Amino acid sequence: MATKATADVRIPGKSPKRRARANETRINAGSTLFDLTTLAFSVNYTKSLSGFSINAIDSVPNSEGKYWLWWSHSSYGWTFGQVASDKYVIGQNETVAWYREAYSANPEPPS
Repeated sequence: MATKATADVRIPGKSPKRRARANETRINAGSTLFDLTTLAFSVNYTKSLSGFSINAIDSVPNSEGKYWLWWSHSSYGWTFGQVASDKYVIGQNETVAWYREAYSANPEPPS
């Protein structure tokens, strides 16, 4: 069974802000955020024991203290991703966003 998911890549600090979308991308049930991301975008990553670390999306690298972090959206609002993208299974009709931002203890949700 295929699941619909929406992926959104946001790169703050660009003028104007660059945004790429993969609206209503169909993925197989049980697919991970990493699976969805690599279907929709060009991704450079590193494998580790804790999971895949995203180094760049569509040739935009981690740099200047900013890293690719992911978020999930629900009726409660945006929730910061707590696990590696290859460990997070996408739900039916879920919306996720990759956001390149400075990592802090309390990262700001996508706008």
